[in-house]
Amino acid sequence: MPQIEVGTHEVTVIGSSLSEKNGELVINVYFEDSLEDRITAFLHTSEAAWPYTEAKLKACGFDPSANGYDLSPLGLSGADGNPMTGNKTTIVVEDRVWATEKGGDGKTRRQVVQIGSTFQDKLDPDKAKDLTTKLRARLIAGREPTAPAATGAKKPARRPPPPAAAASSPAADDDVPF
Repeated sequence: MPQIEVGTHEVTVIGSSLSEKNGELVINVYFEDSLEDRITAFLHTSEAAWPYTEAKLKACGFDPSANGYDLSPLGLSGADGNPMTGNKTTIVVEDRVWATEKGGDGKTRRQVVQIGSTFQDKLDPDKAKDLTTKLRARLIAGREPTAPAATGAKKPARRPPPPAAAASSPAADDDVPF
């Protein structure tokens, strides 16, 4: 089966497994689209990565905090108790170069860069229209946003240009080193 193409896709979680890399748990989530193309997301659990991993797991239908942070069910195969199998979500897939300066091999690899929506709640249509009207007017006028008058904030004064370098006198003929 081919790998899912670059772009945004509606997918089904077809399973997950647990592995280890550099002493940290890695959650491997397997996705399949309607064409039966597949891709795997590798979710890391380091302290820095955990907030992102937790959000991605929730987008796949598994809430770690509601499950007492017991991730062991994610290692179960198929529908035999794996709580994410069969859940639907959206993923974004991109081709990324693994930079050699960061330990990569310089090759391009396809990877899942987003799971679920990271957008805020949709704006009320009237509020959205108001904000877009203001933005349009500002862009057409070619002006930068101004601070609200109530705050009394003023634009910082422009810095004066640096002073011109002092003109040096030409060297005397006897100062030439040769």
